Amino acid sequence: MRGEPAGRWMVPLKADRVWPDVAIPPGETLAEELEARGWSQSELARRMRRPVQAVNEIIRGVKQITAETALQLQEVLGTSAELWVRLEGNYQLTRARLAQRHQRGIAARASVAADGPRVQYKAAATGQFVPDRDRRGRPVTVVRGGAARDKPPTRAPAKKKR
Repeated sequence: MRGEPAGRWMVPLKADRVWPDVAIPPGETLAEELEARGWSQSELARRMRRPVQAVNEIIRGVKQITAETALQLQEVLGTSAELWVRLEGNYQLTRARLAQRHQRGIAARASVAADGPRVQYKAAATGQFVPDRDRRGRPVTVVRGGAARDKPPTRAPAKKKR
């Protein structure tokens, strides 16, 4: 099994694993735990001897669960401190992966945009598809239903005043 001891050596996890698309803050788990126990945030804060604002920020995902907070949650809730530290670590790692995936997507879209889209446009008048590049790779503009070579717009000569 991957990630578990194989004799004396660890078998590495695959780097190309499927990762979640959503980062769930550990505060959501804490909120569910409070709801199951019938406790309010202020009740938890009182038992932990922490400000209500700190508990509220943890539940909203604004404040991280530190090792000290995890130990306090272990004492008050009877859960393991490792659970809370692991949930926080997984949350931060998933957020970092999503940010990295987002940046890679932006970079990929930027390189495609720099190269130019390779799509076809449907000409309005004829109903036929017109490529956005000619055979030599030069840009082509769709003009009134037909394709025209992409040239800078020309101005009509100004009328002379008499």
